[in-house]
Amino acid sequence: MAEKKLKMLSSRTSKILLEKMQAYIQKASLDRMQKYFPKLTVSMVPTLVDPEKILAEKMSLILIWGPTGSILLKTYFQIEDAKFLASGNLGIAIETVEVGLATSTMREFSNLQGGFFRGAMEGFNVLLGMSLPFLLDAADETVFCGIRKAQVYTFYWSLNVGEKTIPMSVDLEISEPTIFEEIIDGLDKNLEIEMIKKAEDNGDIEFL
Repeated sequence: MAEKKLKMLSSRTSKILLEKMQAYIQKASLDRMQKYFPKLTVSMVPTLVDPEKILAEKMSLILIWGPTGSILLKTYFQIEDAKFLASGNLGIAIETVEVGLATSTMREFSNLQGGFFRGAMEGFNVLLGMSLPFLLDAADETVFCGIRKAQVYTFYWSLNVGEKTIPMSVDLEISEPTIFEEIIDGLDKNLEIEMIKKAEDNGDIEFL
């Protein structure tokens, strides 16, 4: 599926850049999820997600855009799973979590994701706008598939959060590939440094 998408992209956007962007976005989503749900164990699901097999009622979205390109981040979830995540985060019984609180929890995660990417890009003088996080029915994913432009690179993955699996995706459009080629290694390095520092602060790294 990814190979087919790559062939449809502008020849100015290299396969190597797209693979680096994919790895960076997935790693950043893992880090943001760990930060947002510190009481839960979060890990990357090693197998790719088949978008036709995503079982979800809702999806939270946020868009980051500018002259250099756009990043549309989507997080898919069942309402009961969102209630579980909210209850674990707030330390309250799942029976007391209302639907509004559950969906707000997922929207806020999208906001955290978007803010991270926007801030990371600004660190390299790439200025981007950001939408508010919003909520749609997961079935609307078929609409995105129908209107998606050929030069948009889409990929899906998922994270294990506690006992739940949360599918995610991104629609990535790169208008100025040379800019992203110049900054992608720096973006990834900064994220690695941040993740190592967090592990040290949490005592997850032992020094001999």
